[in-house]
Amino acid sequence: MNTLDKPTVTIIGTCRVHDTLRQVENKGLININNGGLQTYVHSLPEIFFRLKVLKRQSKYSAKIMDLQVDTRSGTETKPSDEFSFSDSEVIVIEISSLKSIFYETHPLQYNEVNRHLCSQHGEYGIELRANINYAFNNNQSSIITPKSPYPDTLSESHRQIISNLRPKLMSEEDIYSYLNKICEYIKKPVLFVNHINEEGENGRKITSRNRLCKIIDKYCFVNGFALFEPAGLFQTYNKKDLLAKDGEDLAHYAKTALETVGLAQYNRIIKIIHKNFFEWLIVISHIANRR
Repeated sequence: MNTLDKPTVTIIGTCRVHDTLRQVENKGLININNGGLQTYVHSLPEIFFRLKVLKRQSKYSAKIMDLQVDTRSGTETKPSDEFSFSDSEVIVIEISSLKSIFYETHPLQYNEVNRHLCSQHGEYGIELRANINYAFNNNQSSIITPKSPYPDTLSESHRQIISNLRPKLMSEEDIYSYLNKICEYIKKPVLFVNHINEEGENGRKITSRNRLCKIIDKYCFVNGFALFEPAGLFQTYNKKDLLAKDGEDLAHYAKTALETVGLAQYNRIIKIIHKNFFEWLIVISHIANRR
């Protein structure tokens, strides 16, 4: 099969790449090669760990997996036996959060930490969430233990995890370091994808998201990597055309817009494949030599 007609793609990110490119696959334009791993990841430490899982150099642990991914989307700890990362021609990577959080050395997902350790546990959970956010805002690598007693709803295993949480708000230097490491590790063409960076009802962009998108944009421009910038779609379409909740949801595309966004992402993938593969090796070599 001519790969220019139907490329094989691995997807790492959220619904903003998984759901959109699944529509493209349904149209027969690409093959998605994820080995059964369809759960979402947000931050760069999560993304790098997912890559190691896909390359079978690590796997998710049942003990903490509920804090690493949304297990409602799947519980696979490793790719399927027939999966081969080497089959993929392009890796699509969406980066959507500056907030990273670890249990010891294991990257967790802030959304799931909030879901399982905070929102279900009353006053204790409220205090824990506030302490985590305080650590993020003040660049602290540990979390103040809540003064409230453990609630009965909090399992013993989760109690042990809380005392070993390590938050980290990614700096530009951190982001560049992870991106360099990811590109060297993959050694394949990559399409980076930014979050939806548009103004909300107050006429302002989300500060942390805007900062992240600018850093990713700068990195891709300087190093010659392809970037899908969702903000560019709004030069052609209205928010109501693309975003959920009648254009007010800055985190989700409308179901009716998934194919539109997916085809725009597909066009970027095709441009990458048309680009000489050896140009990508040269770029990665330059990154490696600078370190």
